[in-house]
Amino acid sequence: EKVQNTYTEVLDSLHSVNQPQTLDDVNGFAQQMEGYLNGRNLIDTIEKLCLAVQELKPDLSSQELQDADDMLRNFYTSRLSLRCTVEQFLRMWKREEGLIAEFSPHDVLRDCITEANQICNLVFGARPEFELIGDLDFKCIHMPGILYLVFKEILKNSCRATMENREDPEDFPIRIKITAGKEDLVIKISDRGGGFPRSVLPK
Repeated sequence: EKVQNTYTEVLDSLHSVNQPQTLDDVNGFAQQMEGYLNGRNLIDTIEKLCLAVQELKPDLSSQELQDADDMLRNFYTSRLSLRCTVEQFLRMWKREEGLIAEFSPHDVLRDCITEANQICNLVFGARPEFELIGDLDFKCIHMPGILYLVFKEILKNSCRATMENREDPEDFPIRIKITAGKEDLVIKISDRGGGFPRSVLPK
C-alpha cells in the first residue's frame, strides 16, 4: 500500500504539470524530476517490496510465488527503464555526459575483471584466471555505466563459484567471448564453478 501510494502521488503531481514552453518551465520540470529521482520515498521502494515479499512468502503457494516473481520482474524492468530515461534527461539538462555513449565492451569488461579480481583476492586470497576473446575492437552505442554494473555482478558470482567449488581454480578460467553481429552484440560469460541442480529450475 505504501509503494502504491508513493507512485500515485508522483503520477498525480506529474499530471498537473503543463507542457514546458519556456526555459524556466524546463528548469522547473527538471528540478521536479531530480527531486523524484533522489527522494527517499522512491529510493526506499525496493526495500519495502523485499520486506513485503519476505513476510508473505511462507503463506504463498508455488504458483503465487511464481506470479509474484513475474510481477516483480516486470516492475523492476519498467522502473529501470524509467530511471534511465529520467537520468539521461537530467544529464543533458545539466550539460553533462549522458548515460548513452559510444564505448568498447572490451574496455568495460576489463574494468569489471579488475574489480572482480580485487574483491576475490580480498575474500579468498587468490583468484581464477580470465580469458577475454572475440571481437575485442568492436564499439557500440549503449549505456556503459549500466552494463558495467551488470557485468561486475556476473563476474563476481563466477569468481565466487569457482573459488568455492574448485580446489585448483587457476585451472578453471572464466571465459568471456564478445561476438558482434550485424544488428546485435552477444557477450557470453561461462565458468565451471559447479552451477546449480536442475531441480531448482522453474518447470
